[in-house]
Amino acid sequence: MALMVHNTLTNRRQEFVTREPGHVRMYVCGPSVYDESHLGHARSYVAYDAMKRVFLAKGWRVTHVQNFTDVEENVAARAEKAGMAPLAYATAIISRFYRDMDELRILRADHYPRVSEHIPDILRIVEGLKKKGVAYRFDCGPRDHVVGEGCDIYFDVTKVPDYGALIGTNVEELTVERPTEAGDRRNPLDFALWKSRDDWGVVWDSPWGKGRPGWHVECAAMSTKYLGFDFDLHGGGLDLVFPHHENERAIGEAYGGTTYCEHYLHNGFVTVGNEKMSKSLGNFVTLREMLNKHEPEVVRAFLLSAHYRAALNYDEPSIAAAQARVGRWRAQVARLRRAAHGQAAAPALAAPVCGERDAFWEALDDDFHFERALDALDRALEAASTLEGPQAAAALRALQEMGAAVGLLWDLT
Repeated sequence: MALMVHNTLTNRRQEFVTREPGHVRMYVCGPSVYDESHLGHARSYVAYDAMKRVFLAKGWRVTHVQNFTDVEENVAARAEKAGMAPLAYATAIISRFYRDMDELRILRADHYPRVSEHIPDILRIVEGLKKKGVAYRFDCGPRDHVVGEGCDIYFDVTKVPDYGALIGTNVEELTVERPTEAGDRRNPLDFALWKSRDDWGVVWDSPWGKGRPGWHVECAAMSTKYLGFDFDLHGGGLDLVFPHHENERAIGEAYGGTTYCEHYLHNGFVTVGNEKMSKSLGNFVTLREMLNKHEPEVVRAFLLSAHYRAALNYDEPSIAAAQARVGRWRAQVARLRRAAHGQAAAPALAAPVCGERDAFWEALDDDFHFERALDALDRALEAASTLEGPQAAAALRALQEMGAAVGLLWDLT
């Protein structure tokens, strides 16, 4: 069965086809490293880790890039409060991020680029866009927070014919739907590529004076440096579709003259009541708090208990259900190990287990329905509970492969 995904760009379900057969090049938007990760962040990283595991289980090669946004006002402000240099503060937060992701058994990316280490790549793109007439200077001269006589560089969205494609609209409709003051910009939707400002001394030299990059160009530079253009999968939360991913796409295609990315996948939010869990709303639970209260496998099982594009509500009954599920898995695996002890696996799976294995893969091939895959895993374990000897050994091997594909059944790894 072909792997089908819901592509945000086309707003339809389509076959996931990579540019290079058998090789997935994926970029996942990473955190702004000014605070600990919360459960909403973990939901995103677990979802894309599980997708990566599915690719690997199919025998495909994966090149995975996930960035760290370590250059922004919040990082600098938090660093000042902590009495640290901004980039040193960011490094400390990144270390905690790795610790938490490792506890959830999230496979490490191949590259973790930091904005602060890719300024030359960013400047190259901004200069290229200026030469193409897609970017322009404005607001030059001394003003608050500006270093010397620097200029801001903005991207002209009207130069991209299909701007707004990720949300199924265009510049004209967006200008009406989202009215903002343009100021000296040509269009109110134009966005900054380079900001000539000084945030706590975090600045770099540029042809337009000292300053720092805008958010959207950072990801465009880092993704294409490691994956090239027309890469296969861009992932992130639903809140990143617009403007961030749309602006990234516009930059990449204007600069590269080709497709930026083929498939855009976006995960839903973790909610508390009916509200998105977020730092800005103050209703978040840090991942560290969760891992201190609950076993990591339980947290991971909870985060995969709804379709990745749907909202996932956080409450104690849901966590308790995940705890009970993982406990049941462990008891069933222990029983199956005893039944299979010292036995070679039978050449064929028992029919009930085989059927649930097929259902498991059908769920994953249908736009990564992890919740259905976990239900099939439940049923496969139940079906295997009566097996003995070689049939138990064969079921154990199949269950180990299924668990590895979603990063669960830790007792089998």
